[in-house]
Amino acid sequence: MEPDSGSRFKQEQEQEQEQEQEEQEEQEEQEEQEEQEEQEEQEEQEEQEEQEEQEEQEEQEEQEEQEEQEAQEAQEAQEDQGRDEKIACDRCSCSYSIPHYPPEDAKLRASRVTIRRGGNCPNSLEVLGQLLGPRDGVRPYLVAPLPARSSPATQRIMASLGNARLDGLVGGDAAGDGLEEDGGVTAPPVDFRHCLFRETHSEAASSYIIRSDATGSRTLVNHSDLPEMSVDEFEAIVRTFDPSDETWWHFEEATKGNRPEVRVHTGDKLLLQGRIPDTTLGCIHLLRDMLPGARISVEVEKPGRPGLLQLADEADVVFYSRSWAESRGHGSAESCLMHEKRQKA
Repeated sequence: MEPDSGSRFKQEQEQEQEQEQEEQEEQEEQEEQEEQEEQEEQEEQEEQEEQEEQEEQEEQEEQEEQEEQEAQEAQEAQEDQGRDEKIACDRCSCSYSIPHYPPEDAKLRASRVTIRRGGNCPNSLEVLGQLLGPRDGVRPYLVAPLPARSSPATQRIMASLGNARLDGLVGGDAAGDGLEEDGGVTAPPVDFRHCLFRETHSEAASSYIIRSDATGSRTLVNHSDLPEMSVDEFEAIVRTFDPSDETWWHFEEATKGNRPEVRVHTGDKLLLQGRIPDTTLGCIHLLRDMLPGARISVEVEKPGRPGLLQLADEADVVFYSRSWAESRGHGSAESCLMHEKRQKA
């Protein structure tokens, strides 16, 4: 039996409604999916923008930190330059700090450069000045080959040791007595009257130091074209002192000739001297003959250097280095002094 037309119409209507509902649900589902995808895309974009902003901020902070570090390094370099750019009586030391020691024909950028005075004699002069002050009228004298009297190098040498009076070659205060005009007391200035000015030379001795940040090693390159002081020149200076004076002569160890000499006079003068061992030995013998009452001291530093034992034998006082003591098998300063004293005796 076939359904009547009313039932068929109702059935078709229900099918259409079901189809419309399915289509609507499908559309809603699609819209929901699109909305979710759009939201995810928006969240992803926001996250990317946030990440980019964070990276930009980190980059900016890193740049600011780098600029701050560069500014600090520049300030330190400026302070170092202002503090250290002095040349003293021995040599000008230029120190370059680099990441690692360079291979041959390489190019490296130094992380730090310092220019300062160096050498045993100027260091000894400075320490003596700090220890002595103006007491007892003691005045240190420098006896050394120097560049031309009017050269900038010589003027810097004098100024580095607190000597302002270049005309009279006696530095320090105007009166030359270690006392300032306002009544203050200063360290005794260094007297340059016995220096040997090499008028055909304009530069002092210099040292270039390459310091490796990686290993801490220090490679030293020395240069000097100043003619060294001869024994005859030294003798002429010694003759200016009275044999009755109580004097102290100290000899610093040197790697080669051309070392400054400073004389120590315990009455009213101080003098130190540095020479190569053979020349120093000749100077000591000359002093023993010309100034029998002079006290003589020497520095013994580098292990194995020829001639140092002979210097120690001739001296009244010996300053030994730790490396020398250890090379001789001594475990302490006392052991070194007692053993070397017995050997000398």
